[in-house]
Amino acid sequence: MITDDQLVELSKNLDNTLANLSLQYQISPLSLAAVVLARLIHLADHSGDIYALMAQISSGEYSKTERTIQ
Repeated sequence: MITDDQLVELSKNLDNTLANLSLQYQISPLSLAAVVLARLIHLADHSGDIYALMAQISSGEYSKTERTIQ
C-alpha cells in the first residue's frame, strides 16, 4: 500500500511531468487534462481490475507486447 510520503512524492512528480508536457507540446492545461483523462478512461475500461493492472505495471510484469495502442 502506498504511504502518505509516497503519495506526496508521486503527486509532485506528476505535477512536474504535466507541466513539462504542457510546455513541450505547447498545449493548454485544459487540453492536456482532456488527453490525460481520455487515456486514464481507456486504461480503466480495458484493464478489468485497474488496481491489479497498476500493480503489474509498477512491478514490471506488464510487458509491452500485452498492450495495444489506440
